Amino acid sequence: QGLTMGLRDEFEKWAHANGRDTSKWSHDPDSYVWFETGLAWEAWQGASIAAEARKSAAVRDALDERRRQIEDEGWTPEHDDEHTNFALARAGACYAEFGNWPAHGCIAPSTWPWPAERWKPTDYRRNLVKAAALILAEIERLDRLQTQKGEK
Repeated sequence: QGLTMGLRDEFEKWAHANGRDTSKWSHDPDSYVWFETGLAWEAWQGASIAAEARKSAAVRDALDERRRQIEDEGWTPEHDDEHTNFALARAGACYAEFGNWPAHGCIAPSTWPWPAERWKPTDYRRNLVKAAALILAEIERLDRLQTQKGEK
């Protein structure tokens, strides 16, 4: 009961802060107001998840690594778009799979998509951060490709 009331209180605070009048909300599933409540609840949950993600050091680190790849390494979205053979995803997979294997410290895995000198593992957590950033780059590439297909 306390958790439910606590969530309800947090939700109502959020709703008020976002211009929602909770005094008219109903628990009757046939009412339009209930539908509006449901939409607000979904928006609140999304905002809560986003807020939690911002607090996560892992998410922050992956986004910072992606930013570093773009700004420091020059791996821009335009450059990433040239990798049509899923190289970004395969590179991410290599860092995730082989980044903690001592034998692969200096030896690029056979599935590494680029020249061996670009295989630069460090410690396992850092390698997972690199993997996450590379997979984000691949998802972004796919999203851009889908947008371009939609425009044509």
